[in-house]
Amino acid sequence: MIVLAVVVLCGFLRVNIGLLASRPLRRAQRATLLWATAASVAVLFANPAGWQLVAYPLRTIFDPRLPLDAVSEWQKLSFDDIRAFGLLANAAGILLIALLRKTRLYTDELALLAVAFAMAVLHQRLLFAWGIVAAPVLCRQLAGVWNSYQPAGDRIWPNAILTIASLAAAFLAFPGRSVLEAQVRNGNPVEAVAFIRSTHLQGRMLNDYVYGGFLSWALPDQKVFIDGRADVYAWTGVLQDYGAWATLREDPNLLLDKYRIDFCLLSRSSPLARVLHYLPGWSELYSDSHSVIVVRTAR
Repeated sequence: MIVLAVVVLCGFLRVNIGLLASRPLRRAQRATLLWATAASVAVLFANPAGWQLVAYPLRTIFDPRLPLDAVSEWQKLSFDDIRAFGLLANAAGILLIALLRKTRLYTDELALLAVAFAMAVLHQRLLFAWGIVAAPVLCRQLAGVWNSYQPAGDRIWPNAILTIASLAAAFLAFPGRSVLEAQVRNGNPVEAVAFIRSTHLQGRMLNDYVYGGFLSWALPDQKVFIDGRADVYAWTGVLQDYGAWATLREDPNLLLDKYRIDFCLLSRSSPLARVLHYLPGWSELYSDSHSVIVVRTAR
């Protein structure tokens, strides 16, 4: 919708300043685009959840109960990250190409690049949006480089060899089943899940935040306490309760009793994993190199 709004607004502009120019739309084109915009906005509400789904992105951004900065992908882009230098190099390259090759930058392109750049700097998650916006601009700027291309000069066999080598490299570099399984084991409580299954451990579970997604997949019959959908849990207050509990900002028993937790599945590196089994009425039932299970022994 942002892209559509920028294109519509810039279609009304008439600018021609140096290398900056607009691409004004004819009256018929503007009318068609405005009708398409109105239809696009209206059809957003043709969904099973109604207006709430349309409001969801805005609610996620502006709801003060959702601490976006606590989620790594929503944090600002750090300039000790190699991707930050790629972003800067890409943005500088677009400007340099315009200056050196005397290629014009259009107002709609510049506006979209500015929005995408700001979004990428403010939130690591939106680096991909910069790539989507910048790629067509770069392609248009460099299109003239290939004007002298002569297909008759192509060499079939060297091209075929390079193509086959590229496919072979992609095939060999793709991780095999054993590598993928090792990644799962190293980052998730695989052995603890096997223990829960073998002992038929039941009850209300409180799990580590980073385990939620895996547990939803590996233990579909066991409800998780929290997972990576931080916004949903923030709106109900669960994320705030969990954050205070996980960082020991309050008595752990407050949350455990409030939600009537029967057992906890935690990472060994979790602060609570070190203290929970010392609380009255709780004992450690299982432990491995990655995770621990602590169960309630008395109410």
